[in-house]
Amino acid sequence: MNEEKSQTIERLLFEKALRYADLVECFKKERACLTSLEIESLWAVSEEKNRLCAQIEALRSRIALAGSAGEGATVYDPHRILDATPAAQRRLVRNILVRIQKLKKEAEIMRQENRAFIDDSLDFLDEMISILSGEGDAQMLYNSRSRLRRPESLITLSREV
Repeated sequence: MNEEKSQTIERLLFEKALRYADLVECFKKERACLTSLEIESLWAVSEEKNRLCAQIEALRSRIALAGSAGEGATVYDPHRILDATPAAQRRLVRNILVRIQKLKKEAEIMRQENRAFIDDSLDFLDEMISILSGEGDAQMLYNSRSRLRRPESLITLSREV
């Protein structure tokens, strides 16, 4: 890989790391909106997350194309990119790739936490509505393993948000 192509890939990887950092910040904003019940802000954050994900996917394609070296393979492979990077720039590229991996994991953890928060909140509301509507009269029962089992609610709230 020549010097110019290597610098292009390095720049694209750095840009991708920045987009992932922005995505992590979006998940933090999303959590704040969820806890304060700011639905309008939540929609704006959702649009921003979609925009960032599209940008990350576009960068992934551009990196794959730039790293293909005319071989026809346009699959994003960090190991192949690192192997093709000149020795002088390999350490910097490796650091950027590691940073991207950390940010991806952080974003995934935050996504799962926010989803669990939404699910727990909706389950709580569903249970409260069941109680208020008179469906919550069923008693808690023990299952065959002597564990407390909640009665299933007949009302299910939409998980669209």
